[in-house]
Amino acid sequence: MNYVVIPARWSSSRLPGKPLMKIGNKPMIQWVYESCEKSNADKIFVATDSEKIRDQVLGFKGEVIMTSSDHNTGTDRISEAITKINCHDDDLIINVQGDEPFISYKDINTLIENFKDDFEMATLYKTLTKEDQKDKNTVKINVIDNIATSFSRDFKSSSTIHHHLGIYAYRCDFLKKFVKYSQTENEIRENLEQFRALDNGHRIKAFKSYSLKSFGIDTEEDLNRANEIVK
Repeated sequence: MNYVVIPARWSSSRLPGKPLMKIGNKPMIQWVYESCEKSNADKIFVATDSEKIRDQVLGFKGEVIMTSSDHNTGTDRISEAITKINCHDDDLIINVQGDEPFISYKDINTLIENFKDDFEMATLYKTLTKEDQKDKNTVKINVIDNIATSFSRDFKSSSTIHHHLGIYAYRCDFLKKFVKYSQTENEIRENLEQFRALDNGHRIKAFKSYSLKSFGIDTEEDLNRANEIVK
């Protein structure tokens, strides 16, 4: 089985309640969910700690798994969610961030179709623009031979530095292993959960994204930009 799980928490430090903020005439979480529905995933769930988010998702006929509010990261939240769907060890989990309203369903299919057993985690990147390079909210990824070697918000521009997208793929058995690791110094310092995999010796495959417009919504400026795109 191929699952898409969308972690969506209420208490974002920069934009509390952002999954329910409107982009055009729909809440952000609905944009994400509907894009995922176009993919080849077998099942799609939103994993949330918020009854308000739950009710909104149920309102547009989506599926929801309620989780604790104590999780440090989206991956930790997903780990609880999969215990409630009887996930098998070889099932593929696609983690699509709840603040990526313009993620392309083709990107989800890329991860589903190309996930192999010679790496344990996969993610996506796109070309880094000059604006993205200056933006401290934009996560950058260093890719060498299609493998992610590091991540930062402050990388200097080079041919191997790209714009990282908030989407991950991993097998269910790897996810169970991942959440048993303690948060690493790099993860805490950069506030990037993928360092927990890198710092414990796991390979992260990086694929080029199809999404031309995709970006995470972290600030009011990002939200305004998203609404301009919809217009």
